[in-house]
Amino acid sequence: MAFERGEGSWLFTKNGDGYLDMGAGIAVNALGHSNSELVEALTSQANKLWHVSNLYEIPEQQRLAELMVDTTFADNVFFTNSGTESCELAVKMVRKFWYEKGQGERVEIITFDGSFHGRSSAGIAAAGSEKLTKGFGPMLPGFVHLPWSNHDAIEAAINEKTAAILIEPIQGEGGIRLLPDQCLKGLRDLCDKHDILLVVDEVQCGIGRTGRLFAHEWSGIEPDIAMVAKGIGGGFPLGAVLAKTRAASGMTAGTHGSTYGGNPLACSVGIKVLEIVNTPEFLNSVTEKSGLITQGLLGLIDKYPDIFEEIRGTGLMIESSDLKKIIQTALELKKSRSGLTKGAFDSDRALDGHIVALIFEKPSTRTRVSFDVGVRQMGGQTIVLSGNDMQLGHGETIADTARVLSRYVDLIMLRTYEEATLHEMAQFAGVPVINGLTNFSHPCQIMADIMTYEEHRGSIKGKKVVWSGDGNNVFNSFAQAAEKFDFNLTFTGPETLKPDIKVIERAQQNGTKISIEHNPTLAIKDADLVVTDTWISMHDLQSARERRHNQLRPYQVNKELLSHAKSNALFMHCLPAHRDEEATSEVMDGKHSVIFDEAENRLHIQKAIMRWCLEK
Repeated sequence: MAFERGEGSWLFTKNGDGYLDMGAGIAVNALGHSNSELVEALTSQANKLWHVSNLYEIPEQQRLAELMVDTTFADNVFFTNSGTESCELAVKMVRKFWYEKGQGERVEIITFDGSFHGRSSAGIAAAGSEKLTKGFGPMLPGFVHLPWSNHDAIEAAINEKTAAILIEPIQGEGGIRLLPDQCLKGLRDLCDKHDILLVVDEVQCGIGRTGRLFAHEWSGIEPDIAMVAKGIGGGFPLGAVLAKTRAASGMTAGTHGSTYGGNPLACSVGIKVLEIVNTPEFLNSVTEKSGLITQGLLGLIDKYPDIFEEIRGTGLMIESSDLKKIIQTALELKKSRSGLTKGAFDSDRALDGHIVALIFEKPSTRTRVSFDVGVRQMGGQTIVLSGNDMQLGHGETIADTARVLSRYVDLIMLRTYEEATLHEMAQFAGVPVINGLTNFSHPCQIMADIMTYEEHRGSIKGKKVVWSGDGNNVFNSFAQAAEKFDFNLTFTGPETLKPDIKVIERAQQNGTKISIEHNPTLAIKDADLVVTDTWISMHDLQSARERRHNQLRPYQVNKELLSHAKSNALFMHCLPAHRDEEATSEVMDGKHSVIFDEAENRLHIQKAIMRWCLEK
């Protein structure tokens, strides 16, 4: 396929067929195709001067350098023609810096798995992947490749030969992986502690793509060196290396050069790009539009869960092994508190010095108290926001709220209505975000339920779990848990209130044994665990109570119905309960019931989840 012309975000073939350029020329066309202001800047300069030797002063180059120095951390700018050239220069700059300081042995640069820094010798050696290096003989030495965003591994790798850390604030070719703000801050602190240089690769994520001129600005840190290209030229070949005076001090006259770097044509376009992009109005519009795009993409995930799994930056996809580790940690935490008063600290005070924001767009008792007490027991502090305390999605975007809160706290728990709100908070927060509940899911509750079952009966693997009621958010999380913990799940309830068929199909496609049985007696036969919930779901009006009661009355968990389960079956209810509606008081207070252990275990499982989040 070949294109004859472009206009804005569209490309057109000779036949006039239009295609939306979602890749923007691989992050190059920052202002679209054939932008009239860029065309004017290029044409005007082309009518005056195309090229002149860098033996002479180039006014356009000087002007662009001044613009970049005035608006960034940098004191010095060296122009290149591409991101690859910028990487080569950055590596030379780092090593020459230490050589001139009399520490020529400091040549090692720490880089990360999944990174991409161009296709020159230094670039492929820095990335280190077989895909990039295979067949090109001996690699340029001096690069240490580490797992992405593993702070402990980074500090352990630093030695007397370490010269710098090179990282993308957002990995591009590695899969649009965002480095959380606190990780970039941690790298800056680590570099200061060990007196090494911090180099950021802003080739793909710079020039306004994140709502700031450069992505590292969100974390509030200043690197020593930054690599720039792609968007800075708006489609015309242009790159640059920005550096502080100290980092650039080794690059004296004659140590590096570029015939075409910083030529009048490229710099004239670059000046116009910066004049347009680097304004509050433009950058704010990027943030606003990205929020709209994110909402749309989240809607696609909800609509097509079998096709789309996540928007990168929404957080880690938790594996079964991690979930089981969390439950084991919760059981150990509960045991360790035997004999302690409720307000006594855990022995290791795992959250000492940490602040957790508890956000309640939807009110709660158990979630609020259990999280608050858990944070306090681990030595941390909480900030509780609810109702009129905040403007979540009203006046201020959720994305901005997430970014601001991340500057104040170490962890966020959000209990909200819309799943999309949770995902957007996680997308833009620089700290872990825990799902306290949405209208689609309630994972903390289900983790407490599984912990409670295993506390009383051992592994839940292969057991029969029966859900009686409507297909609500708690059931959805049970369906997800059935896949992770390998138990069999049966839904029993009226046809009109059955679960979302996509939830059922997705679980079944992943190998989960999940079924629907509208006859409650048949459904509960030989069950190991019977679970129910209030019949009035979080999204229902009180006017719907009578209608739902009439539909759900045959599914009340009472002594007669429970008699069809195994003799040692457990009964659970996430509470609050409407006694003698979804379950009788006789069952709730009977020998099968573990509802108050279940409620207590919300405390312990959430403590384990918070520990896991901070460890990750």
